[in-house]
Amino acid sequence: MYLPIDKARLAIQLLAEGNSIRSASRIAGIDQNTVMSLLAQVGEGCAELLRSRVRRVKAAHLELDEIWTFVQKKQKRVRRGDPRTIRILEKVCIPHGG
Repeated sequence: MYLPIDKARLAIQLLAEGNSIRSASRIAGIDQNTVMSLLAQVGEGCAELLRSRVRRVKAAHLELDEIWTFVQKKQKRVRRGDPRTIRILEKVCIPHGG
């Protein structure tokens, strides 16, 4: 994938600020699939950085935060017996020194 660095940086900054993939795509002027590929590459790079640099971290306490996201189905996809709203819970684990 070839993408000018300024457009890639803008897309990642927009995503980091909480913009959606569609919004980041529109503002940066790049395809949504390109934004998703870029996001995957950056995520893999971050994971590798953590694997290579973060070692033997001792935490006396863990602080857990919950992020709830509500996703509704489009009407044409709703089937009998489906809940109208799907709840997704992500738990973010943050070491807390102490």
